[in-house]
Amino acid sequence: MISSKDLMARTGLSRATLNNYIKRGLLSKPTIRSGEAGASLMGYFPDAAVDRIETVQEMKAAGKSIAEIAHLLRTVRAPEETGSGGHGGSTTPVAPNEADPKSLASNGESGTGVQGPLTLTLDEVVFPAYMFNYRFELVWYNEAARAELLGGFFNLPASSDERNVLPMLRSGTQHWEEHRSREFVRAHLSLSRARLTRETFTGILRPLALDEQEFFLELFDESENITTSATTRIPLEMELEATGRLENELNATYFREGVLIVCSPDREASENLGVFLSRRDVVIRQLLKNRLPVLTPVAVLVGDLQDSRRICSELPPEEYFELINEIWSSMDPIFRRYAATRGKHVGDGRLYFFVPQAESSHIFNTLCCAFELREIMREISARWQVRKKWVVELHLNIGLHEGTEWLGVFESSNNIEFAVLGDIINQAERVSELARYGSIWATKNMIGKLSAEELGCVQYGVKRRGLENREIFVENTFARVDSLVDVNSDPKMRDVATLAVTEVVALN
Repeated sequence: MISSKDLMARTGLSRATLNNYIKRGLLSKPTIRSGEAGASLMGYFPDAAVDRIETVQEMKAAGKSIAEIAHLLRTVRAPEETGSGGHGGSTTPVAPNEADPKSLASNGESGTGVQGPLTLTLDEVVFPAYMFNYRFELVWYNEAARAELLGGFFNLPASSDERNVLPMLRSGTQHWEEHRSREFVRAHLSLSRARLTRETFTGILRPLALDEQEFFLELFDESENITTSATTRIPLEMELEATGRLENELNATYFREGVLIVCSPDREASENLGVFLSRRDVVIRQLLKNRLPVLTPVAVLVGDLQDSRRICSELPPEEYFELINEIWSSMDPIFRRYAATRGKHVGDGRLYFFVPQAESSHIFNTLCCAFELREIMREISARWQVRKKWVVELHLNIGLHEGTEWLGVFESSNNIEFAVLGDIINQAERVSELARYGSIWATKNMIGKLSAEELGCVQYGVKRRGLENREIFVENTFARVDSLVDVNSDPKMRDVATLAVTEVVALN
């Protein structure tokens, strides 16, 4: 081990530079202990720290920036730094491009003899990185991106309508030469062009000022349609302090939730990032974990299996679980097709969120999804009637509601759950309790958000008592919950007593 005092003397580092190397992950944190002859506490580093500093100094002399060096060297550690070796001797750190690429994506052994590689995470990406969805709403960013490319905002706006990344990028690059700034913003439009029509893009821009709308529409018309693959690289001239270079690469990785952008200095760095980004399950989990809470329009679908307790009592435990698994595994592709996100729901039911999409209405998506769920439930019911030779019919009762609420994530030790803070979930659950025999009930708020064209495809209404106490279905009407059920005998329904609802019976 070598003390911090001796390390600075041997390498010529200042105290400030030494602390900066530790902060950037170039050196492990020192072990604090008493100095010689009972002196005051002092920091001690592995002997390999000398070789690491010399490597950094050589790379700086070769013209690499400290941020770039940090990215290259922090991917692996010497044995002394990871605890895999003794305190004697030294091992020179190996840059990522010299190591087995597989070592960059796992905690296994490197093929070069360097043990204990450091797994890269989003938090450790030193280059500007950010993610936006297909409505260009910023959903995640790191500090380098905020400071250099996103305009250096102090507080991110709460509303999704105010999180359009395009004005942020324009503001963040306004000190560049105009052609570079335009090319940079235009590249983002090209990355999303395959998913957008001009009409859809115009709708996305509507909350912006008129001059901004005109500017971005002009760039949209100039942009080329990039054929999307898992990852796309675009070389650009970008004046980035984080890389210390003018020539950089814009690395775009596509996910269902949006596009992740990392701006790196050269192809070598991009390839090292590519190894990490290729582990899509790891990356998206980290992105979801760090997803920014946002105040956004959201539609909620709650589906409950009717008479689930009775069905559970009539089936052996293994068959009941088999039935429930079949129901939800059959429905999962439908939820994915309509870009739904699963939330937490107690019991045998399901709760899903639908947020605005670039190419479709999230409100109409929710209705279409509900009707497809009803059809798949009829098929499952028919199969189980044949299998069990019973007359039991399986029904999924569905409640729909919408509103503007805070959407975020809760993380536990082994999973990530989306959550909405507000009343619409509880209200959607109460609406689902109005449904019977596989019916679909929605709130007036929900139906009121449909466009005129969409509304023309929806048949809805409420059954009312007519002459001789006969039930008559009255189209295009709503009813208060307290006119449909006795809220006094069912305390859970009191909170939604005045909510206006309707039964959606068909989609044409």
